[in-house]
Amino acid sequence: MSRDLTVCVVSLLQEAENISYLDALAATGIRGLRVANESGAEVVLNDWNKEAYELCVRNTQLCGRKVEVLN
Repeated sequence: MSRDLTVCVVSLLQEAENISYLDALAATGIRGLRVANESGAEVVLNDWNKEAYELCVRNTQLCGRKVEVLN
């Protein structure tokens, strides 16, 4: 439910104005990747944990979306 609401809000904002979405505690990156996939917004994934960062990088590659991943 929470991810659904996030995607809806970002999609509505994206229609009105070109926005960016930051997933600051990305973990696997699934929320940010879904936002990128469904809304078209520019997305940045970030996580301080090295394993989480590596998961985000891998999931971004598997998804095929252009998403910036930071650590």
